[in-house]
Amino acid sequence: MKKKLFHKSYILLIFILIITGVQAQDSVAKESVLSIKYFSVDNKIPYLVVKSQSKLGKKYTTVKNVPVQVFIDSDSGEANLLGKVTTGENGEAKVILPASVKAFWGASSQHNFIASAAGTKEFDETKTELPVTKSKIIIDTSSGETAKTITAMVTELKDGEWVPAKD
Repeated sequence: MKKKLFHKSYILLIFILIITGVQAQDSVAKESVLSIKYFSVDNKIPYLVVKSQSKLGKKYTTVKNVPVQVFIDSDSGEANLLGKVTTGENGEAKVILPASVKAFWGASSQHNFIASAAGTKEFDETKTELPVTKSKIIIDTSSGETAKTITAMVTELKDGEWVPAKD
């Protein structure tokens, strides 16, 4: 009789612990995440992709219809505003760098892109930055009598000159 009572108490205790653990996991705070990616393919018009996600525990889900403003170097003033976009079904929005930024873009070898999202029901107000340094990859191929070699060098623009980039 005592053994059965002990087993029932033990099972009840495990059941209570499981329910408590499930409730604790449900109360995990939701975190809004905004990311920026910079693309410049074949020296054509550069563009940015902004992605809005919500992190609940360890799982990320995309959030659509998030209004985002994208700036270059400073998030104050209309002169630095690259565009206002709203994320689509996949949580992403594309911002093409306008031609009006060309002189500003050429003035420095480093720039900082800033994305600022307004808060919605599903997404908290948040801001993120992406530093970009102008750089290029130089690839050289050569053939010897016994072997072919490929050499790659990454360079960055500093003070108007291309210098080898640090690791």
